[in-house]
Amino acid sequence: MDKQENLAEKLPLKRMTTPTAKELEALISMHQDYRYVMQLSHAAVQLIEAGVSDDDQVLLQTYWSAALNAYARPFKDGVRQLKMKPDIFTRIDGATESHDYFMNQRDKLIAHSVNPFEEVYVGVFVDADCKVVGVGELSGRLVATSLEGFRDLNQLAKIATEHLMDEITKCKAELLKKASAMTCDELEKLAEVKFTVPSPEQSKDSR
Repeated sequence: MDKQENLAEKLPLKRMTTPTAKELEALISMHQDYRYVMQLSHAAVQLIEAGVSDDDQVLLQTYWSAALNAYARPFKDGVRQLKMKPDIFTRIDGATESHDYFMNQRDKLIAHSVNPFEEVYVGVFVDADCKVVGVGELSGRLVATSLEGFRDLNQLAKIATEHLMDEITKCKAELLKKASAMTCDELEKLAEVKFTVPSPEQSKDSR
């Protein structure tokens, strides 16, 4: 049991709403995204190495689309207090190019339904007597990346988690310092942290 779990069993968690606290919440949220990407990409690698059967194709596509979405979220504009910057990858050869590729693939998956990686062509069947005898179609879609692609995505997510852990550690130290300077009266007025399951009506809210 770590120190945080030990404290959680004995003491209430008081909600901090300072800019530092908001920053820390965003950092932790992004870190959770990349842990999820690592889990998904690792599962995909194991599936491919074991041999992908026809029944596994949907599962592999699910891993791919879920991993891309989770990977891209911290880099996109949103309601979080922070946004990840691609420059965290500049120290590693080829990482920035891989990042750009995955971000582009995510955009095509979500926003660009008509693209070179997802095409449908229709035509007619013509027999030897030049008679049209039916209608047919040919479709193609990138449903997942390669084994190496999943490994690359996993490594990018690992780099992001390491970067975020450094930022989280710094932010926690700053928050602890500021909270320690608060008076007893100020601390007692802080609300206790509680989580309430959102109602269906809140699905339309941005935050």
